[in-house]
Amino acid sequence: MGKESRITIFYTSLIMAWKSSICEEYKHIFKEGIGRGGRLTVCKDEMLDTDNPILTITYYKGTFLLQGNEASLNSFEETFPLLKARVEEERDEPHAHCTDSEEEDPVKLSPSASDRRLRDSLALLELDFTEFREHAQLKLSDKHNTNMFIQELKDELRQVKKDTNSSISELTRALRELKEENQTLRTQICKLEEDSERKEENFSRQLQEMREQLNTEKHKRQHNSPQHSYTTDYTNTQTPCPPS
Repeated sequence: MGKESRITIFYTSLIMAWKSSICEEYKHIFKEGIGRGGRLTVCKDEMLDTDNPILTITYYKGTFLLQGNEASLNSFEETFPLLKARVEEERDEPHAHCTDSEEEDPVKLSPSASDRRLRDSLALLELDFTEFREHAQLKLSDKHNTNMFIQELKDELRQVKKDTNSSISELTRALRELKEENQTLRTQICKLEEDSERKEENFSRQLQEMREQLNTEKHKRQHNSPQHSYTTDYTNTQTPCPPS
């Protein structure tokens, strides 16, 4: 794929039919879901090298955004009438190809999964921006609807600001709760350490007292044992006095 990239956009309400038609036309496609939309990456062969695609087709809310070099986009534009005719024929038929089911086509994570998710997010933002820009140009071309369109923009911006503030508040509250939980855990750990140290000190003191008591008893036994032996011997050597 050439380094110079172009973008083509078209809109449709027949998302599944277009996905099926595109998957039938291009044989080597890597399919993946992106939020409420998805992406079809047209590859050169069955190796499905998504880093060097022929064409990248991102769909979201009925908008299809195609990215590729001039040759690949020209080829798609030439095939477009055939794809559209096929869509019209299959619009009421069940489609078994190119579904959004994660079970049929799970997203395979790779070492560059985070980079891919970032590119996916940027693609959706680019899609929304392009749609917004075209919508703005269409609205601005109609002078009668200019004021209404400006008001709609203000309302949208107000809603975006409200949603952003709400998200920030939720994140701030979650962060505060997390800090409180961490502080509680630290307090509990300190208390456990203090209890453990106190128990260890009590145990050491009791052990020392038992040792001292045993030593005292031992000294007493050693002190009393010789006296008892001497008294006994002395008693045994006494002889009765002869009668007078």
